[in-house]
Amino acid sequence: MNFIRINIDLKLGVVRPYHELSLVLPKFLHISHLHTSSNTDHTLHQLFKYYIISEMVFKGKLKAEDIAYARLLKKHGQSCRDIAKSSNMSKSSVQRQTRSSIQSKQHCRGHTKIGRPTKISPRLERYILREFKKLRSCEGSFSIARLMSVTGLNQRDITIRSISNLIHRAGYGLYNARKKGLLSAKDLKDRVNFAKRMINRPVKFWCDEVSFYLDAVSFTYKSNPHDQARAPRSKVYRKPSEGLLPSCTSRGRKEGTGGKTVKFVVAITHGKGVVVCEPYDKMNGEYFASFVDRNFMNMFEIADKDSFAFVQDGDPSQNSAVAKLAMKRANAQMLSIPPRSPDLNPIENFFNVVRTQLHHGALSANLTHETFEQFQERVEKTMRSVPTDLIDNTIASIRKRLQQIIEGKGHRTKY
Repeated sequence: MNFIRINIDLKLGVVRPYHELSLVLPKFLHISHLHTSSNTDHTLHQLFKYYIISEMVFKGKLKAEDIAYARLLKKHGQSCRDIAKSSNMSKSSVQRQTRSSIQSKQHCRGHTKIGRPTKISPRLERYILREFKKLRSCEGSFSIARLMSVTGLNQRDITIRSISNLIHRAGYGLYNARKKGLLSAKDLKDRVNFAKRMINRPVKFWCDEVSFYLDAVSFTYKSNPHDQARAPRSKVYRKPSEGLLPSCTSRGRKEGTGGKTVKFVVAITHGKGVVVCEPYDKMNGEYFASFVDRNFMNMFEIADKDSFAFVQDGDPSQNSAVAKLAMKRANAQMLSIPPRSPDLNPIENFFNVVRTQLHHGALSANLTHETFEQFQERVEKTMRSVPTDLIDNTIASIRKRLQQIIEGKGHRTKY
């Protein structure tokens, strides 16, 4: 190994006794065209400048003298391949270190993009965002893989992370979906008053005196249940400023908006499980009145409780004048819960269990295609297969819920 010890001043030609430096340059004699006396001094000064800057800014594992040596060779016209062969650097490192001049990196860093060129062109970005907004309006909750499938992108060409970064740059994030409306001061007061009025009722009342708990529910049909089950549950892509908009705080579904829905009127009871599970097309006062006339007497017989009391929420169709007349004909005693209080109706927990089982069933069976009729049959079968013990434990927890509402001054409970 040949070395040349060179004494160079920082002012490049002006000797300063207090600023004399010593620089060891390996492999310098291998540069054949630098041996002439005409350009040796200029080249040494230039090489020293590269070395000093590299020593100041370089923080990696490569040696600063190797970087200065590679940049000098590149400036004199040698290829990256030849530089890599004659130095301790790989070809990619040589390309990275010699891509642009040090001066342009220092003074124009804000205008120079370092790294690999992006695979998403501006035109493709606009197309992806257009399809993203369409999916957001028609499906609500979806995965990045679903977006790539709709846009026809291949994960071998563009990664999921690249698409996710594009969505985040557009201002969207994956936030929890608002399933229910915000509780007003009146709602909080009504919940506390209801809890104080019912807290003295024993657990036996909710298990043996209330005949059944009734509500209507809908499940969104998706032609590919497996893909929908893999989508983020209970989360939607939205901007932070959209959190309190009516579309984000009004009543919704975990599956998101869009698509056909399977609708059922369901009732559960303690000790017997599911009492009725009837599909319907449109909920209104006339339909619910006919449902009461056709089913209530049989439901009370199946429940076999000490009274004809039942619990339901304040849905306008289920509390219309024509529906109340039908309840009166059936001698039914309705116990209505406060508005926006799903934690006071155990059947809401039952529906959550059914949704979870539908998702797990689609994943375990790898169910990639399903007709609407098959989905309706699967939903009904899943609801009737929920264990009775689970329903009994849910109903028996009502007194604890009332206590938590009183302690929390009407705010939501964990149920």
